[in-house]
Amino acid sequence: LLLAGSPCQGFSMAGKKLNFEDERSRLFFVFVDILNHIKKVNPNVKFLLENVIMPQNCRDIISQLTGECYREINSSLFTAQSRRRLYWCNWHIEEPSDKRVMFSDVIQWEKNRWFEILPWSMTIWGGKRKLDTLRTSQAEKSFTLTTNKTHCRNYYLNKDRTLMTKLTAAEAEILQGVPNGYTDCVAEGHAFKALGNGWTVDVIAHIFSTMDTKKKYDYIDCNANQLEFDFCTR
Repeated sequence: LLLAGSPCQGFSMAGKKLNFEDERSRLFFVFVDILNHIKKVNPNVKFLLENVIMPQNCRDIISQLTGECYREINSSLFTAQSRRRLYWCNWHIEEPSDKRVMFSDVIQWEKNRWFEILPWSMTIWGGKRKLDTLRTSQAEKSFTLTTNKTHCRNYYLNKDRTLMTKLTAAEAEILQGVPNGYTDCVAEGHAFKALGNGWTVDVIAHIFSTMDTKKKYDYIDCNANQLEFDFCTR
């Protein structure tokens, strides 16, 4: 089983839209090299590739080189986070059902976490005032988790839109489906970066649950030299 997901910044609509011109996005081609090499040893290898919503021409290139069509799944079906992502794998993914988990079920309501809306908090995207774009704590789903804890989409307003608060790492863990305290070993900023770059656990669990585990595969016992790769110089 080969899992991969090259950094999304090159494909992201919020970035510079360099697509495959971004060196991080070009790591996809390294994945293809690895996949094709493993296929020579074990043709029955299964793979799962994930990335963000991207231009159609980029999706087509990935589909062509992997030989599989993509499937779009929104994490909102499993958690309280709206997170559209594309998944390529070489088995059929069954249609997921909506678990109806709401953001109000996730966010904590301690009074001391709410603060007044300050002038600096209104300058949140490129110097433009977009406070009206923030969601309230009563929203059905949170924004997509980002890698930056200070990003505006990690902030929320109270029901009356008179106070604001920022998402905590513990709440972000719930939105990504990782165990409570999973990121306690790192600073909050690093926790947000890891969680924002990560996969939603419940989505991946669903994808794996649709794999045909009853089928018997022929596994080849290989020594380390057969599967040794040297992509570091690329």
